[in-house]
Parts: sequence; C-alpha cells; structure tokens
Amino acid sequence: MMRSRTQRHRSLCFVLLALLALSPLAPGATRGACGEGVHFSTDWVNFYSAPPHTTLNGAAVPAGSCIEAFAGGVKIGSFVVKTAGAYGFLAAYLDDPTTPEKDGALQGEAVTFEIEGLPAAPQGTWGGSVAPSWTAKGASIQVDLAAGSTATVTPTPAVHRAMLPVILLRGALPR
Repeated sequence: MMRSRTQRHRSLCFVLLALLALSPLAPGATRGACGEGVHFSTDWVNFYSAPPHTTLNGAAVPAGSCIEAFAGGVKIGSFVVKTAGAYGFLAAYLDDPTTPEKDGALQGEAVTFEIEGLPAAPQGTWGGSVAPSWTAKGASIQVDLAAGSTATVTPTPAVHRAMLPVILLRGALPR
C-alpha cells in the first residue's frame, strides 16, 4: 500500500524528533559535569574573582554557572559559581610528570577560561591579572572574567541545533 505524502512527512518528523531527543545536543542536555576530565595533582594555583567582577552576557555570572580553566587546550581546573559575580578558589593543576600525556599546565604556561562553554576574557578590574598563567604552587591570583555578549543573551549552540529540525520541517509539511 502506498503511503500518502502527508503520512511520509509525519513519519519523517517523528524520526527527526526521536533523533533530536536522543542527541547530546537536545535542549537540557549538558556538556558533562563541571570539572569532568580534570586531572588532579599535588600542585595547583588558585584563581578567583570577587563579586560582581565576573560577568556573563553583561551581568554578574549567576550561581550554578561552570567556570573552567585550560592550558594548551587541556582542562586544568573548574569551579561551580556559588555567589553571583564571583568564583574561586578555582584550583588549576600542574602537569603530572608521572603520566605520559599532558594533563595539566606547565610552569609559566598561559591559562584561558570559559564560562558555561563560552570563551572568557580577563578584565583586569581591581588589579586582577589580564594575562593569567600558572605561576607557583599555592599562588592565589585574581582574574576577573567576562564572557558572552553585553548587548544580548547568547543562546547555547544546543538551542540553534534544536531549532534546525523545526525549521526544516516547516518547509517540508504540506500546507
């Protein structure tokens, strides 16, 4: 029996929605727990910021946000914000010489940050560092951060990808 065009489109819609629901990019999906993939060692530097000097999209970074530190593309530390506009102490770990892979920062290596997966730029407010690096074991370094846009809220990539099937399906369905 031949299915009608409407039935085929409905089947396609169902398949696309099912794939979207199972996708790690589905709305509500997470990038993993904050700090996942960090290799802990006995040597670290502490990064911090006092309220309200760390921002996301022009406002104080909200409690519950994830701030992650990287050195040479390797995640070296993370912190879940407890007080809006502030973070820390975020322990950023030195490379472990007993492992064959690079799993931490090297002495003097530049450190970059992300807030909720968005690149965060050091602001240098209140004497904070504008070029943070892994300095010395146990050091405490103020780094005020800003991520996202100050004009509009930047949606996560998952929102854009979640909208794609809806946009595609609008054109595919008969009117």
